[in-house]
Amino acid sequence: MTLLDEVILQIHHLDDNEEADLVLQHIGSAVAAVRCRVERPTEASNSILVFCEADPEKHSRDRLSAMLENACRLVEALESSKVQAISDLGLAISLVVRSAAWQVQIPPDLARACGQKGIGIRIEDVEKFIRGVRTSGDA
Repeated sequence: MTLLDEVILQIHHLDDNEEADLVLQHIGSAVAAVRCRVERPTEASNSILVFCEADPEKHSRDRLSAMLENACRLVEALESSKVQAISDLGLAISLVVRSAAWQVQIPPDLARACGQKGIGIRIEDVEKFIRGVRTSGDA
């Protein structure tokens, strides 16, 4: 695991407009309660990205675990009705874990919280993401 590991709540597909403002209102209290950094949609991302951060001084394995714990707190803090309101706008909500690790242990509480709120979990190979390499198994 490297400092390139990331855990991101992604709300996709929207532009930086009133819809993004509404979504940010829906998630605002949960984001404020957890150590996160929010990026508004850009032309490249078309997503609100909520980065679940951890102390950069931690060992890489501990750092990824801390990011996953922060993600769990974030998802648990999201109100189900707010998640549903975002989904009703036709937006996709997923938790993205980017890591160079061969295997990532998703904490059971995080998997449960995502499942209960209808939030998908996607794991991406960070090295492949950086290089932009696609394999035959990629969608």
